[in-house]
Formats: sequence, structure tokens, C-alpha cells
Amino acid sequence: MYWKMSNRYIDDVYNLAKSFSYAFRGFRFAVDNERNMRIHLTMTILVIEFAVLYQVKAYEYMILCLLFGLVLTAEMINTAIEALVNLNTSGYDTLARIAKDVAAGAVLVLAVTSAVVGVLIFGNLEKLQACGSYLLEHPVLILLAVAELVIAWLFIFRWNSRRAVRRKHRDK
Repeated sequence: MYWKMSNRYIDDVYNLAKSFSYAFRGFRFAVDNERNMRIHLTMTILVIEFAVLYQVKAYEYMILCLLFGLVLTAEMINTAIEALVNLNTSGYDTLARIAKDVAAGAVLVLAVTSAVVGVLIFGNLEKLQACGSYLLEHPVLILLAVAELVIAWLFIFRWNSRRAVRRKHRDK
């Protein structure tokens, strides 16, 4: 009996690990193939860094984290809907366009809502001025921010170009 329970436990752990690997594969697919996913990830990182500089409160971090998760999840659901629509349509289809547009619109609504919440959290002018003064007093941070923005631009707009070429060659 002990041996059977042990094997079942190992099988359960193995199946759980496989499940996580599929989830990470899906996340990686969304990052590799969806520019908007890379934009959302980049904004998540930039906002977290600014939140540290701005010294937001713990409950504001919780709100930000919840919104980050919701936006990234909505973008991944949008990607899944697009893939399913593409799987089931060979040419132009009005219903396919509606499904894709509505899914993209849902992501847009959530992203705009998140931006509004961000303005409410980061809207204190005195704290914004203090952050600006702190950056001006530490020019190295300005250089790091510029370098980070260049890396962010490359990540958003140039990330997929080499992978897409490899994928095309694999499909042949």
C-alpha cells in the first residue's frame, strides 16, 4: 500500500509539473508573438520601479499587482481567442472579426481602467516633484532610466523578428 501511494504521489507531482510547463509555454508564446503582451510586461516593470521611487503604500501595491495580473491575463485570453478564431476560419469572416475585435476591446478597457487607477495612485504633485528632484540629484539613475527605455523599446519592437524567422523555417 505504501508503494502504491508513493507512485501515485510521484505521478501527481509529475502531472503538476507538466501542467506548469504547459502554462509557461503558453506565457512564452504570448510574449514571443504578441507585441501588446510585451508592451504590458514592459509597463508592468516600469510602473513597479516607479512605485518604489514614489514610495506607494502597501495597499496601493496590492491594487497595482491585481491590475497587472488582470491586464496580462486579459491579453493572454485575447491571444487564445485569436488563435481559436484563426484555427476555425480560412478567409475573412465577419463573426471572426467581431470575436477578435471584442476580445481586443476588452483588453483596451482594462488597460485604460488600469491607467486611470495609476493616475489616481501617482497623482500627488508634491510626491512627483520629489521624485523628479531625487532623479536630478542622482544623474546615474537618469542614465539607467534611459538605458532601460532603450532596452524596453528593443524588447517591444524587435523581440520577435529572429524567432519568427526560425518558426517559419521549422514549419516548412
